[in-house]
Amino acid sequence: MIKSSDITNAFSNKKLLSGTVITATFVLIAIFGPFVVSNPVQPALDLAYLPPSLRFPLGTDNWGRSVLAELVWGSRISLTVGVVSATAATLIGTLVGLVAGYFGGIVGEVMMRLTDIMLIIPPLALMILLAVYLGPSETTVIFIIAITAWPFIARTVRSEVLTRKNRTYVHAAKVTGVGTREILFSYILPDILPVVLANAVLTVTAAIVAEATLDFIGVGVTSIVSWGEILYWAQQSAFYYNAWWWILSPGLAIGALGTGFMMIGLGVEEITGHR
Repeated sequence: MIKSSDITNAFSNKKLLSGTVITATFVLIAIFGPFVVSNPVQPALDLAYLPPSLRFPLGTDNWGRSVLAELVWGSRISLTVGVVSATAATLIGTLVGLVAGYFGGIVGEVMMRLTDIMLIIPPLALMILLAVYLGPSETTVIFIIAITAWPFIARTVRSEVLTRKNRTYVHAAKVTGVGTREILFSYILPDILPVVLANAVLTVTAAIVAEATLDFIGVGVTSIVSWGEILYWAQQSAFYYNAWWWILSPGLAIGALGTGFMMIGLGVEEITGHR
């Protein structure tokens, strides 16, 4: 359970503060950036492959579009896909972990064997297979990332539930007639919430990288501006024209945002004592 002391420690945790600043910067760019930078939809071939300058701080792509504008507009898609898919994966993984850890027996074994099977399958291979079969769309990408990310969270939540289901406060709740659902969601879940939140934040990082990977290899949504879409088109001609800025910019953006979320997750683990 999140304590008042944890909130106090959060303001002195350098990892959490640094991660929050980095992530908040990208969120503000995604929200307000498109109001400042025009949508990079109109090509201007006479401006193609221009290096960084005062007019184009991050250079231009093969169509003469500003890479900075593409990054700003693409941040909305990358952030949305990352956060929504990570949220879905967290909900699925938490529910499976709670039920498997609390009930155990056949129910728990079946759920954990399914989880193990999902963990054995190479995530990237499964994502590519599903992406090709289901077809490219934002909803498909979110579904694919969520379905491949939940097993890791389920394993963590189950182990936390196993250490808590026999504690005094759970037995006391049973004796007083508290129902199973209330025990799971009103007693155990609040106690392991810091672990769930830390894993959820770390999953956002993996989801953003996964979305970019799917776009980069051409099985994601390459018709909508996102950081992965920028890399997908860049890898086709950037090296030939020595347009290093076209690949470097989205790569650094993905790395920076991923680092921000990762630092938040590690910071949450530190202040709540779960490492």
